[in-house]
Amino acid sequence: MFSALARWYRQVIQQILPKPFYIMGHSWGADLALHFTKHNPFDVLGIILLDGGFTFPQNQLEMDFDYAIAGWNDYMDRSVFTDLESIFEEYNTYTKKWDENKERYVASLFKKKDVRFELVASKFTVLSIIKAFFEEPFVEVYPFIKVPLLLIHATNPENLDDARAIGISQLKDHINDLTVIRMEGAGHTLQWDEPSRTTKEVKKWIKEKSENK
Repeated sequence: MFSALARWYRQVIQQILPKPFYIMGHSWGADLALHFTKHNPFDVLGIILLDGGFTFPQNQLEMDFDYAIAGWNDYMDRSVFTDLESIFEEYNTYTKKWDENKERYVASLFKKKDVRFELVASKFTVLSIIKAFFEEPFVEVYPFIKVPLLLIHATNPENLDDARAIGISQLKDHINDLTVIRMEGAGHTLQWDEPSRTTKEVKKWIKEKSENK
């Protein structure tokens, strides 16, 4: 459950950051950022969602529970490789810009077990996260968010445009201080596709919000 993770993260973060902060998450990490803020409203100055927390799964019409679980179960079964080169070849398709830094990052996602490479995250963990999406929908958290929120979202694949439009409309209905930025030409890993622009937009937004406090 995202709420349980939020409680665990608070125990960790309290030891590192004694004062309120901006929280940022990508993909399902964006959902976690929302839930963390719901449960710890006085710890957060603002939220940055990187292509997450607004479409999956509720606004993707085909994405019912059985479909999502089956898809991720299959993904985990397929995420077994004989060498790092095969891993890089697979993950190269997730971004339009590949380099050595991404190779190091992707390699850190895997562990070598006997003669093959498997994801560090277990199938149980990943499928538990998928279940959490359905048990604690992001849209039910929006009414509890009272801090500024920045959403930077991808434009690829285009078949998610309707889901994006629904999610943005839901955010507008509940978040008083909302900024939405389309990252043209970027996919889900937009921080890989457009690292400089993503960094620039995040820094600019935090600076503006900090100055307006």
